[in-house]
Amino acid sequence: MSYLTTRLRILFVGDDLWWSNSGSYLRGFRKLGHDVAFVDQFSNSRSLLVRLGRKLDKRTFTRTINQDLWQTFIRFKPHLIFVWNGHYVSPTVLSRIRDTGGTLIFEYCTEDPLNPNAISPFFLQGIPLYDCLFTIKAFNVKDFQSAGAQQVEYVPAWFDPDIHYPVRVAQAEQALYGSDVVFVGTWFRDRARKLEELLESRFPYSLAIWGNRWEHSGSRSPLRKHVKYRAVLGEEMSKVISASKIALGFLNAENRDQHTGRTFEIPACGGFILAERTDDHLKLFEEGKEAEYFDNVVELREKVDYYLRHNDERQRIAQAGHHRALESGYTVMESVRRVMQVFQEMANSRYS
Repeated sequence: MSYLTTRLRILFVGDDLWWSNSGSYLRGFRKLGHDVAFVDQFSNSRSLLVRLGRKLDKRTFTRTINQDLWQTFIRFKPHLIFVWNGHYVSPTVLSRIRDTGGTLIFEYCTEDPLNPNAISPFFLQGIPLYDCLFTIKAFNVKDFQSAGAQQVEYVPAWFDPDIHYPVRVAQAEQALYGSDVVFVGTWFRDRARKLEELLESRFPYSLAIWGNRWEHSGSRSPLRKHVKYRAVLGEEMSKVISASKIALGFLNAENRDQHTGRTFEIPACGGFILAERTDDHLKLFEEGKEAEYFDNVVELREKVDYYLRHNDERQRIAQAGHHRALESGYTVMESVRRVMQVFQEMANSRYS
């Protein structure tokens, strides 16, 4: 039996927000023609009341999610349960589901299991209970195996063509969204330190920082006048990248990142990416032809200076990076198809 051509029932646990990675994946399963039931694990932007309730009463919030998961499982009878970063999914519920037999349980992990600031007890306790874990960090394969995972598959990050694409920015919006140098991402200490070092010597260019938590930089940080103090999502992020000359690709040192979703999203939006040099980055986009990289802030500053003075070369690299992103299978649908291929293999093995 070919499960790749069968209309499956998939129970998706994550969020369904249009601009989120989880939402893109959920839509990917539906685009393949599967029936998808949804359990909301995050409620990231539902309402201030929901977010506050989750923070103040996490026990009730978690209990509600797991009751919803179990009841939906009983009603929907899925072939596959797909959990996006199972921070709130109870190992007890996972065990009950496994005991019923007949349903495979997968988890998609963007977190580093060795980063205590990015994981929850449920996340760690659940590792042995999933039939397969998918990680976007190749080095985490061994970490998950050491933690008891039954099967681990490496799937790189990706971009969603429905969200990440070049946008023609109206002249009236250029002043709002455009800058010489832009960084789009959440505040982390290491990122803030590098940006502050970039500004230590005279920086005659416009710099814009979009994202959450940048108030943590402190009142004396030179970054404060460059921070927009809000995230940009969906098409608005595409506008920021399209309207700016250089988009920085800082990684999250706490998560030991080798690449992130932004690695693909920036070229997909037609932007010129200047990112931290890693083995992953060098394999994904050719240095000097499809992207540019740096090892330290000195090299970062030198390349900012160079490429802001060489517009034609910068635009050539941005165009080549955009073509590479489109032609190399770096899309969410390729990632979803890989998950379904693993499902096919495991289902055939279990039920043949």
